[in-house]
Amino acid sequence: MNILIVDDDELLTLILRDFLVEQGHQALVAMNGREGLLRCEEAAPDLAIVDIFMPEMDGLEFIQNLQEISPETRVIAITGMYQAAEWSLRAAEQLGAAAVLEKPFSFQDIAAEVERMALH
Repeated sequence: MNILIVDDDELLTLILRDFLVEQGHQALVAMNGREGLLRCEEAAPDLAIVDIFMPEMDGLEFIQNLQEISPETRVIAITGMYQAAEWSLRAAEQLGAAAVLEKPFSFQDIAAEVERMALH
């Protein structure tokens, strides 16, 4: 599966990319929503793992724009903003995210969601 990771946390993004590659996936990274949309135009990923709170373009705006650029790309929305997590993840689902995860999540959590996305 071709997966795009969009998150401004560089360490998390690189660790997650390496994990997904070890699991047999192709993984690209983007550090904000604008960069993520450019990557989607280039590669049309099967799945995007998207942080909600980022500079330049947040995850909710990214999800909205992704629908126009690559409507087949499924989305897993993630966030670590604890006070805003519930409403922001709910908003992501309303915009079309197929799954949501609150940080910190385990590798098992993300692997299970990626596997679920691969089956659909």
